[in-house]
Amino acid sequence: MPNAGDIMLFNNGTNRLGDIFSAINIISTPEDANGSYTLNADGVFEPADYTYTYTAPTRKDFFSAKFSSVQQLSNGNLLVCKGPQGEFFELDNNNNIVWKYINPVSPNGPLTQGDSPLGINSTFRAQKLSTNYAAFEGKNLDPQGVLELEPEVIAGLKTMDKNAILVYPNPALNHINISGLEGNNNGVKVYSPQGNLVIEITDYKTNNVVYLDDLPNGLYLVKVNEVMVQKLLLFR
Repeated sequence: MPNAGDIMLFNNGTNRLGDIFSAINIISTPEDANGSYTLNADGVFEPADYTYTYTAPTRKDFFSAKFSSVQQLSNGNLLVCKGPQGEFFELDNNNNIVWKYINPVSPNGPLTQGDSPLGINSTFRAQKLSTNYAAFEGKNLDPQGVLELEPEVIAGLKTMDKNAILVYPNPALNHINISGLEGNNNGVKVYSPQGNLVIEITDYKTNNVVYLDDLPNGLYLVKVNEVMVQKLLLFR
């Protein structure tokens, strides 16, 4: 693996002075064959600095108070788990987030699409396993469908055939259109992977444009009249 022999840790950072933030740190391989570091004249063990550190551009945006994990991947990327938030993401060599996934399972089972999982989806750690992992031998690794439950139609709202509704283009660059709606004044909502409402239109008409210029790349959920109709991939 890249960084083989070095020591990598998820530094929760709960007791920092000043801004509270978490970091991923790598320190170099111990200097001697016994796995020891040099004690310098100030009574502090070497190394004097990290060989690698990751924090968010705004440091307090990356914080996990307890447990959590980081795993070195063979492609050089890092798999990070923010435990209390149930959030997994992969960092490339330039500290860009390649993908992000929010654990949709609570102690009571899978959540419904669009429900906020915050506070009920904690995950101790995440580990990526290759398809040739010994425990997978003889097991069916074919996808079995999504984990989340589909939302129910809220009583009192007009019914519709969500299979007749098309969100396009998908993947999208900077806008989408929605076809197959009946009448005007349809309610359109776009949710982030974290379950946050990022766009709301209360009077959408078929084939109108929904602009996405202010949204970062990622996977979004599109609801029409409170029914989740499609997952949308925004990719530029």
